[in-house]
Amino acid sequence: MIKVFLFLVFGLSIWVCSLTHANGLKSNDYYGAVLGHFIQTGLHGQNVDTDEVLKNEVLGSIFSFIRFQIDDLQKSLLINEQKSYTSRTLK
Repeated sequence: MIKVFLFLVFGLSIWVCSLTHANGLKSNDYYGAVLGHFIQTGLHGQNVDTDEVLKNEVLGSIFSFIRFQIDDLQKSLLINEQKSYTSRTLK
């Protein structure tokens, strides 16, 4: 039961992460490979520390989202700065 729950949480995190990444195709390839690795190791009976992998994936997704938001804010500030500079030079 716990494996099914962790698998669902991991699948949900893949879906959320693919929504937050700016370049969806590359993130889908990456998370598809990670999911494939999980399935392969599960079928072959190899042990995977799913808790650690899930923590790393969630933290990576959160930091990617924060980085995306900061980049968007910086872009907005630069655009506003450029607009104010051009309005001062035209007066």
